[in-house]
Amino acid sequence: MNKIPVIIDCDTGIDDMISFAVTLTSEKLNILGITTAAGNQVVDVTTQNTLNGVTIMGRTDIPVARGAEKPLSRPLRDAGYIHGENGLGTYRFAEMTAKQPEDADAVELMRSLLDASEEKVVILAIAPLTNVARLLMEHPEAGEKIDKIVFMGGSLRTGNPTPVSTFNVLADPEAARYVMKSGIPFHMCPLDTTRELYLTVDDIEAIGAIGNPVAQMNYEMCRFYNDAVNKNNNADKRFKGLCIHDLCAAAYVTDPQLFTTVKYQGDVETEGELTLGFTVLDYENIRQVPEEERNVTFISSVDREGVLKIYFEALKSFGEPCDAQLAESNFQSCSGGKNSMDRIPVIIDCDTGIDDMISFVLTLASKQLDIRGVTTVAGNVSLPYTTYNTVNGLAFMGRGEIPVAAGEAAPLKRPYRDASEIHGDSGLGAFTFKNPVDYGPVETGGVQFLYEKLMESEEKITILALAPLTNIAKLYLEHPDCKEKIEKIVFMGGSIFSGNPTPVATFNVWVDPEAARIVLEGGVPFYMCPLDTTREAYLSEDELEIIGTIDNPVADMVYTMCSFYWSQEKKNVNGHKRFKGLCIHDLCTAAYVTNPELFHSTKYYGDVETKGPLTEGFTMIDYEDILRKSEEEKNIDYIDSVDRDGVMKVFFEALNSYSK
Repeated sequence: MNKIPVIIDCDTGIDDMISFAVTLTSEKLNILGITTAAGNQVVDVTTQNTLNGVTIMGRTDIPVARGAEKPLSRPLRDAGYIHGENGLGTYRFAEMTAKQPEDADAVELMRSLLDASEEKVVILAIAPLTNVARLLMEHPEAGEKIDKIVFMGGSLRTGNPTPVSTFNVLADPEAARYVMKSGIPFHMCPLDTTRELYLTVDDIEAIGAIGNPVAQMNYEMCRFYNDAVNKNNNADKRFKGLCIHDLCAAAYVTDPQLFTTVKYQGDVETEGELTLGFTVLDYENIRQVPEEERNVTFISSVDREGVLKIYFEALKSFGEPCDAQLAESNFQSCSGGKNSMDRIPVIIDCDTGIDDMISFVLTLASKQLDIRGVTTVAGNVSLPYTTYNTVNGLAFMGRGEIPVAAGEAAPLKRPYRDASEIHGDSGLGAFTFKNPVDYGPVETGGVQFLYEKLMESEEKITILALAPLTNIAKLYLEHPDCKEKIEKIVFMGGSIFSGNPTPVATFNVWVDPEAARIVLEGGVPFYMCPLDTTREAYLSEDELEIIGTIDNPVADMVYTMCSFYWSQEKKNVNGHKRFKGLCIHDLCTAAYVTNPELFHSTKYYGDVETKGPLTEGFTMIDYEDILRKSEEEKNIDYIDSVDRDGVMKVFFEALNSYSK
């Protein structure tokens, strides 16, 4: 099914944010960008709300541009009396998102998106029409690329905030008139219809019972909105429930079969004293305009039950109940998973090259994990590259809200050596981000970040270590008190029988063997996912080709990286002769954290060679118990087998989830 290309133009207050739950999750829409305007609140507020909204809903991939500060030719009037000072009632984001608006303003972003689109684009306008009018005035050729404008506002015989005019028209009547008379198909979702899409008090309580962060946000906003509307508009006497105007317009774009329409000739009053902003619709065709010449497609009825079904499904797609505090803190989403009290709190320590990035496909989509942050270290490539790859990878997969901290740029005592011969100069092979984000890691260094995240957590945290252990070793050296807050370290590296890049040492140990020894002797439960096991979690060439057929950007990225990775493995380590397929080491290790039932482990005693010229980085595993260590002295849970098909199943499920 071809997705509908859409640009959303909004003034994000309560009902705009509610509508995002449907538009940002719809499989029917391809959201090209979002532009903001002053309306429900001033434009700085509506823009920040939009940025925060796309972040909490996992859509930081969508560009957001700041638009009009005021109407074309009138003073600004806002709707703060309904939406509150911050535009979202009593709801507060505990932290502002790191996502920033585009450098281009709203008009320029719309113009560039329209120019770049091979298909005509729908503009969903749920704000005063100032941005759209400016677009058509300044770039009249852009109209040829617009399929239609779907506008929330106008009415036949009702109004808000005046008896006859609706807010989005009254706020800028000249803009509304210009757009309506532009000749571009204009679909009006009027208050006559949006007032039939209402939430009852029971519906609002049902939203609260869903309990995930997005639903909790909707619940708190709706309660405020309901009180404000009742107080200001006597809505308890006039309406059947809480009218969610922008949701109605959004649902018309996603599911037009739930609506009926009729064609009218329309105009906007721009000079009246009592009727300023009135949408004059010739619904009795007094002027005898032929139907094909009428300029307004008036959305005249809505299947309320059908729209609310879609809305509740969208809310539930953000996951099951999460801790109430988490709903407002750091934009942590449920990722469709368990209650946060049941999810595993995790910090990922990585040197993001190809297999780290592939492992993110699973961890970032997992219902089992609560990812508190990601730290980076020099390894597969240098620290600037591993950090850049991590920040952009998280944003690309819709998890840009997860904080990233840059760690150590070199091993504890040795010169730095990388694996660019396998991962490519940038770390991601032939893949590049076409639209890299304009922000970087947090200011706090990786080691301090680890310490702060551990100490502030009420639960013990699992560290998923996919890189040389430099960051964690420094953490132990500088903050030994942190150990009591670590549940376990799950480490990709080490082996009994094989090595890479030397015959006996594995890369993540060989790069910084002193760090590996410190961590191994640190007294924290240490789970080793060795090359002996990761090489059994291979990707066959047939499976790689299947990835190439999955229609989403994340799968495209994985296919590009894997194709490069496999060619390098064949060239550099004779992988085609030694292995059954392409070994995705970090994916195997990540799967142990998300799905431990797919693995088996055995307790061994182990140490790391730091001096032998031929064996530096060798993980000495006493697998035959020659040293006769007690069970208490055995310091490694050695992951010695994997259900390969099970890991591939959860990986492909994760990959396909990015198509939604």
